[in-house]
Amino acid sequence: MAPRVPVAPTLELIAKFGSGRMYELDERPLTIGRDRTSGVCLSDRCVSTFHARVIRREDGAYLVEDLNSSNLTILDGQKLAPYTPAVLMDGSRIRICGFVFVFRLAAVEVREEEVGDDTILGTLADMSAHKLSSRADRAATVLRAVLAINRLLGGATALNEVLMRALSELFAIFGQADCGFILTAEPDGKFIPRATLHRENAPALSLSTTVLDHVLRERKALIVSTVSGSALGTSDSFSGGGIRTALCVPILGREGKALGIIQLDSQLKKVPFGAEDLELLAAVAVPIGVVVENHGLWRDRAALSAAAEVQAAQLPKRRPTPPGYTFWDYYQPALEVGGDYYDYIPEGAGRRAVAPAWPRWAVAVGDVAGKGMPAAIMVAGLSAEVRHLVRSGAGPVEVADVVNLDLYEAAVPGRFVTFLLALFDATTHRFSLVNAGHMWPIVRRASGVLESWSGAESGMPLGVEPATVYGAVALALGPGDVVVMYTDGVTDAANRHDEMFGLQGLERVVSETAGGPAEVGAAIARAVRNHAAGRDQVDDVAILCFGRDGGPVSGTS
Repeated sequence: MAPRVPVAPTLELIAKFGSGRMYELDERPLTIGRDRTSGVCLSDRCVSTFHARVIRREDGAYLVEDLNSSNLTILDGQKLAPYTPAVLMDGSRIRICGFVFVFRLAAVEVREEEVGDDTILGTLADMSAHKLSSRADRAATVLRAVLAINRLLGGATALNEVLMRALSELFAIFGQADCGFILTAEPDGKFIPRATLHRENAPALSLSTTVLDHVLRERKALIVSTVSGSALGTSDSFSGGGIRTALCVPILGREGKALGIIQLDSQLKKVPFGAEDLELLAAVAVPIGVVVENHGLWRDRAALSAAAEVQAAQLPKRRPTPPGYTFWDYYQPALEVGGDYYDYIPEGAGRRAVAPAWPRWAVAVGDVAGKGMPAAIMVAGLSAEVRHLVRSGAGPVEVADVVNLDLYEAAVPGRFVTFLLALFDATTHRFSLVNAGHMWPIVRRASGVLESWSGAESGMPLGVEPATVYGAVALALGPGDVVVMYTDGVTDAANRHDEMFGLQGLERVVSETAGGPAEVGAAIARAVRNHAAGRDQVDDVAILCFGRDGGPVSGTS
């Protein structure tokens, strides 16, 4: 019987590092690859930059497509031909360079069932943290468990990763648990499986709609037993797997709103779950509820408005105006706050105020892995450190070395920064450039010829390896030359057909646009918006153009 309660389809990583991570699927394509913007980012050199993707067909079916990867995509033991989508069946396995994913239409099946009163062994109606801690007979155990869960909930930024950590700790606390899951209830009425765990030979995960109603609508914690002859005892979801008892606990927000459910199932007949277990699970669900609620607030656009104002205050208020030079910039985050960054810093100026006509400036562009609040916080720290170093007289290589080591030692999981730093002197018309894993700039000469290092190797992004050696390249600018620096939100902007704007699109606009930095920059921003018309912006966009006045090309358009 198909579940009537909507549960989001998922991909679950079951092999190689990160095993147990869940990725929910919706109408948007889910890209799998090494690129940091991928929905599933696999940091392994054998994985192609954009390796494969999962897409939903109009009839609701899901398909997997190989994106002409170097090392193939394997579906249920069969190699996929490039750009030839194959239908995913419930339980299908996708193998990519040792990573194995399982596709589930519903990782937790919710069934319509009747549950008799005699199968509910116990309930907790008062789920307040104070009552739980004072009522629990094992106060020391409760304290240790809550502290353990709190420790695991810190440091990670992805909700699924956090809840998988929590569920793993629950299995360590409740040794009789054979399988379990954490579901969150979304505003659209859908349930998302955030974390699932099975011991060997454990049954499939399922949940009675009657239990779900008790837990979420009435906000009660339950112990449910497979009593012989009861409706639950004869149901497929419990007795079919031999489950003896189950703990079902609501995840509550600060105001008592039900945000989801935690369920642990046990097949052990000698050590069934009891009332103390229910109290203990309810207690450790309290900090989990805080994390789930904070995640919802983070997604709330209204909650980010203040942060957007703070980030706007960090962007440069004025552009440099050294004699004979023009600067232009554009920034549009995908969310209210973003992870792209740019700045103008007077080199060697100390902390004293300097006029915009100061001749020596550092021009910085960066992109923090990820978007939203976590990325914005990291941008704030990066901006402050780079400004301090440049104002103190540090050169581009030294800045990259110092910031890289500081970010690495901070050890923020999954966070790194691609970074460009150009130091130029308006009196000599030369600039020195360091590239830490970012896209190389494009230089359009006054003659109209484009110069790009797109095929050149850059240094590692900041924060990945502690001993990375960075080098600098030097370039001279002549009258009419324009330098274009940008983030990958420009080239990765996709239209309704999933076609990217791409480096070729960018180079075409730069080549065909007459005028200086302002004209070129405005044309790029306009072309990206036109290309992506009809699609939501999925990545932050930053564009920065500067160059010498005089001798502009006429353009070829």
